[in-house]
Parts: sequence; structure tokens; C-alpha cells
Amino acid sequence: MSRNARLGLLLFAIYSLIYFGFVLVNAFIPRLMSEVRWSGLNLATLWGMLLIFLAFGLALLYGLLCRAESHSGSKNSPANPSRE
Repeated sequence: MSRNARLGLLLFAIYSLIYFGFVLVNAFIPRLMSEVRWSGLNLATLWGMLLIFLAFGLALLYGLLCRAESHSGSKNSPANPSRE
């Protein structure tokens, strides 16, 4: 399995655990999600927004890490052409 695939699976697992926590709290402690936590927003709204921003952030992180690897470790990059 390639490094990019392992990285993608790791980031997916991180997101899945946080989402699974969101689902569990909604299923078993729904009154907790209705409590106002910050600036008039309840926990369900805050956690939902966190999930959206986290997905975007993890996608950016994945893109940056994959790009960094392809530029530094590529044998066929223009700066380091292979001699075949």
C-alpha cells in the first residue's frame, strides 16, 4: 500500500472517530446536544460545524502532504530526470 493511501486511511479514521462520537452523543445523550454552549449556539450546531471544518482541513492536509512527498521523493521530477 502506498504512503498516500495509508495517510488517507489515517485521516479518514481520525474523522470517523470524531463523527462516531457525534452520532453516539446524539443517540444516547440528546439533551446534551441541546445545551447552549457558546454565543447562543447549542453543542449539536458547534460539533456539526467542527465536522465540516475538520473535513475541509483534513482534505487540505492530505493534499499538502501528498504534494510534498511527490515533489521531494519523485525520481522522475524535472529537477531529477531518470536516465534510462
